[in-house]
Amino acid sequence: MHILTQNEITQKQQQLKRRGIKEISEMLVFGVDFFSCLFPNSNIKIGNPGKSFKLPANTLLKHKTDQIKAWVSKVLEDGILINTNDEFNDSELSPVFFPSAISTKIIETLLRILTCKGDLSDSDYFFISNVTSAMSLDSCKVYGIIEQVQYESRRDIFQFIKSQLDEEQCDTCAILLLKAIRADNEVHPAEIKYFEIITDLLGNSQARLERIERDFYDFEKYLPITLSDNISQFMFKYLVEIVMCDKQYNSEESQFIQEIGQIFGFDKTRQDEIIQPVASALMVKSEFFQNS
Repeated sequence: MHILTQNEITQKQQQLKRRGIKEISEMLVFGVDFFSCLFPNSNIKIGNPGKSFKLPANTLLKHKTDQIKAWVSKVLEDGILINTNDEFNDSELSPVFFPSAISTKIIETLLRILTCKGDLSDSDYFFISNVTSAMSLDSCKVYGIIEQVQYESRRDIFQFIKSQLDEEQCDTCAILLLKAIRADNEVHPAEIKYFEIITDLLGNSQARLERIERDFYDFEKYLPITLSDNISQFMFKYLVEIVMCDKQYNSEESQFIQEIGQIFGFDKTRQDEIIQPVASALMVKSEFFQNS
């Protein structure tokens, strides 16, 4: 797999930031123009009872839109700084209120920025939760956006993986995913989303699907697994996520992960280095978003 350099990641994140701010600015301009059409040359009273004054609506609206753009810019820039700047401080954000379309665009852009560097970490989820709370967004809605952005990111990664592997290697990866789903001898609803990746790895071929169903219990015929170290690490991390996505990690699943780690040639230390961040991120994700 091609691993982006830090400079490439930052460049891509800055592009996403600029695009997001541009799209949000266009929404704000439309809102101001629409208000001006409905209430031309209007004034807005501000202040407290007994001590208020009027300002031209256009003047006040420009001031408020500038404040909004500054808030959005800071949030997106903080998303870029997470995990790359030791001095980054995830302080409490000031509460704001945005229309649904704008708040959704902010979360989508932030998530795309965060996923540029790979999977979301526990600190990413803490920050997303902070932004969600500041905008008073429904955490269940944010969970749906997280799942969509992660799905698109993983789809792109697996498209690249497919381009690097031959048919037998893709079949091997498909069997690994299926074995992870069935590691506890049942299919949890949270695991259903992974079936699309399996069918995609198989090129949506019914014949290949029937073959891996036949070979599922005779996996040894696919050993040893010949994947590059980068792809092996990504697959191992992905398999860990699958077995943990139902918020349980029983002995059968633990044994499966250990066996797969050994097949990939990962010693216990390297396995733990991959497993612990995934487990921590899923725990925080569940606490802030999935339990709502």
